[in-house]
Amino acid sequence: MPPLILILGPMASGKTSLCKFLFRTMAKEELNPYAIIQENRRDPEGYPTELRLVELPGGEGRFLGRRGTSEPKREMFGEHKFEEGESRREKQPFIFEDSAFAWASDRIRSALTRGCGTLIIDEIGPLEVLSGGGLAPALETAAKREGLALIASTRPSLEHELLRRIPGLGARSLLRIVANPDRDARDLFFLSRTIIRHCQDKDRTV
Repeated sequence: MPPLILILGPMASGKTSLCKFLFRTMAKEELNPYAIIQENRRDPEGYPTELRLVELPGGEGRFLGRRGTSEPKREMFGEHKFEEGESRREKQPFIFEDSAFAWASDRIRSALTRGCGTLIIDEIGPLEVLSGGGLAPALETAAKREGLALIASTRPSLEHELLRRIPGLGARSLLRIVANPDRDARDLFFLSRTIIRHCQDKDRTV
């Protein structure tokens, strides 16, 4: 099976920036990538308050949601384990627009039909991993697609459950990348070469 590259890190660790960098690098090399990126608007203290899903190439997007003011429901996401440096304020739940997930899922299916070489999905979160919502169905479809390399970003605490919940991911060779916002251009170049080589090795085994 083709590989799975997981980009792991808490909030503001550079996951989205790395996903965008990998898309640009692969596009320049005509490797036919497709990406759904999660962009956010932050308050003056740096906390995400609004989310937007954006597709690459093209840049078309949809409003995804905004942060609420209440505690998350345990029956929705289970007992939360705080990431290093994560505050209770960051666990105030987002109120999502289902139409944005439907749009992104449809765009992913279209990209798969067109035969994209690598699919990048940014910020797979508790909604997908713990309740099977959001982009989980689209990710499950992509995970079964032969010849398709997958890159996904998520939090370290969600990795195990992500691999368990989505059929097909566990059969892929796994490359873990720890997100780091302080990587310089040289580090990014060598990291991108490693990831691209991994994506192009369709016959790699676990």
